Amino acid sequence: NVVSALETDRRSARSKLEAAEALSEDLKRRQAEIERRERELVQKKEKILERAREEAEETINEARNFAEEVRSELREIEKEARTSMEAAKSRRLEVSTKIRKKGEKFRREYDSPKPVNTKPARREELAVGDRVNVVTLGQKGVVASLPDSKDELNVQIGNMKFKVSLGDITKIEKSGVQKHFEKTKFGSMYKEKTMSIQTSINVIGKTLDEAIAEVDKYLDDAFMSGLPEVTVVHGKGAGILSSGIRNMLRHHPHVKSFHAGDIGSGGEGVTVVEMK
Repeated sequence: NVVSALETDRRSARSKLEAAEALSEDLKRRQAEIERRERELVQKKEKILERAREEAEETINEARNFAEEVRSELREIEKEARTSMEAAKSRRLEVSTKIRKKGEKFRREYDSPKPVNTKPARREELAVGDRVNVVTLGQKGVVASLPDSKDELNVQIGNMKFKVSLGDITKIEKSGVQKHFEKTKFGSMYKEKTMSIQTSINVIGKTLDEAIAEVDKYLDDAFMSGLPEVTVVHGKGAGILSSGIRNMLRHHPHVKSFHAGDIGSGGEGVTVVEMK
């Protein structure tokens, strides 16, 4: 009986040992498979990151080249504006269209989430000169033309005009003071100014006194029209016009802030004014 019991225990222990060895081999195989997959994932990750770096570098180079191209065209537009405003206006529209198309290309490639317009403007509530917020661009501008049959309209943002969809804009409601002003006897004059006011004024070649007088009157008209931002083109020269005009802007009642333009829009040769 004792020998028989020992033999039974031996067989049981042998069976358990074989099961343990089999389990150990299975664990080793699984461990090796996990390590292999980890190596593959690391390699894939490195390839993805390398490709992403290459694509990012390509995009950056493309954006830099495009920005340089736009800056060059803007310099040409500034030269043309001195001789033919109509030609400069046409070129400006071409550049704005080119910028819009390039932006759409980048958005398509990188699938940027489109901002949702929770309160789109209605056709019947818009008039030329109304201030609007272009949600898709994240910029405020002024209605330059009413919506066409395709519900598309032109919006002036700074010196550029952009064609946008009616569903991409939100109307900026006028303040109570502005609404009251429009109901007075000056209402028709207000509307006339709104229809005709430009978003920039060029005083290159003027004396300092002439330039200050023209800019002062222009700011009054711009404020009356509700323009959020305007540009004063004074050139660089010896800096007499720029310093004199900016000194006047510091104390002007309609001016909230101002700064020099960026490289593409004229740099120190222009002053961008944010209206109150």
